[in-house]
Amino acid sequence: MTPTRFSKEKIRCLSRADNSRKGSIDKHVLLLVELLNSNDDYYTTSSCSGRIMLLVPAKTKKDTKWLFVSHEPVALKQVQHALQGELPRQEVWLRQEALILHVCCRELEHAARLLQLSKEAGFKRSGIIALGKRIIVEIVGTSHFETIVATGGKILATRELLAALVASANQRLEKNFASIRKFETAVRKMEK
Repeated sequence: MTPTRFSKEKIRCLSRADNSRKGSIDKHVLLLVELLNSNDDYYTTSSCSGRIMLLVPAKTKKDTKWLFVSHEPVALKQVQHALQGELPRQEVWLRQEALILHVCCRELEHAARLLQLSKEAGFKRSGIIALGKRIIVEIVGTSHFETIVATGGKILATRELLAALVASANQRLEKNFASIRKFETAVRKMEK
């Protein structure tokens, strides 16, 4: 992509409204996003720092019903509260997701450098997902899990199991946040 075209695409992308469900950048990834967007060779197109949620899966992301979502570690009481009342007849899943970040890169060499730094920070499944008009790197964390906790309107998980699942989700999310901070440090050094 020519420097002028890349710069124009960057300005256009970064000036668009945030269309995510949350409507803003997660605080745990905000500094990383700002560092990348301040670099002439990169800009972010989407991000999620990681989250814990209860959801009713559907065929499309748009149709998925979210019963609870947090981009922070959660208390067992929060998850129990979200499971109170009338539950859907469909399956309800507890899911913990890690960082996902899409970054447009000026040149392939910039993508390669970003990938190297992301892998050193612990994001081992990162890769280049587009090599056409734009070069896009997807940085993905590996600490995630999901399991069914309710179906037919009834909770399947005992209190003890739910407590263990929440503890595991929190632990994995914190590990993910530590990897984000490590990656931030590497990106900051890259600019010097």
